[in-house]
Amino acid sequence: SIGSALFLGRGIKGNRVVGATDEKQFAVPVDPKTLGPNKEKGIRMRPEHIHQALRELAGIADHPQSKKFPLGVADADRLRGLWG
Repeated sequence: SIGSALFLGRGIKGNRVVGATDEKQFAVPVDPKTLGPNKEKGIRMRPEHIHQALRELAGIADHPQSKKFPLGVADADRLRGLWG
């Protein structure tokens, strides 16, 4: 799981938190489409999810060099709208 990360810059929507923990400080699964908590059907947000979203923001997700280093994030598990 991701402990915490901070992103800022052009094209990144600010003033929000994505993800949550429960009363025992365990990660609550996140719905990759809404980015809201979803204990039943959400995903455990991991570094590869953030890295995939960064590749998409940079426009290099489909670049041949990126394809040499697959992240293994299923299309349904990509974090939609993370940046804006």
